Amino acid sequence: MDLNWIRMKLVVKCRSVMEDCLYAVADGIGFLVAEFRIHVFPKILFFSDKIINIALRSAKYPEPERRITADSELKSVTVRLPETVSSTPKKYTYEWALARMDELEKVGVADPVEYFNNEMADWWLAPNGMMEAEADFVGIARAIEERWHH
Repeated sequence: MDLNWIRMKLVVKCRSVMEDCLYAVADGIGFLVAEFRIHVFPKILFFSDKIINIALRSAKYPEPERRITADSELKSVTVRLPETVSSTPKKYTYEWALARMDELEKVGVADPVEYFNNEMADWWLAPNGMMEAEADFVGIARAIEERWHH
């Protein structure tokens, strides 16, 4: 009696079931990876950054003891704001940013401010890109902010 046809049907059915199981496991792993990437890791990073920042702040600046005495006097406090204009001349300034956005507008760029903002990010991130010695970033940011909503 030849039972090869039964064996072949059984082998084909086992292969099919094992293949379905393999795909189900792969789908499950993919789902778990996506859930971790989208939901779990950002929350872990967010809370770990908060905890690290709190720890660093408390380590750097311990809370001073506050004592109020009858003979304490109010003293005037002078606050020195950072200067927006540097004393050294820089190649990339507020005026340069305005001129560059006007140039992009004349060339026909649909949104010159957005294009310039992306261009600045590319320059800052590029190796040997725009450095602090060459650019007045406060002035450039002010130029972008002024034109952003106009």
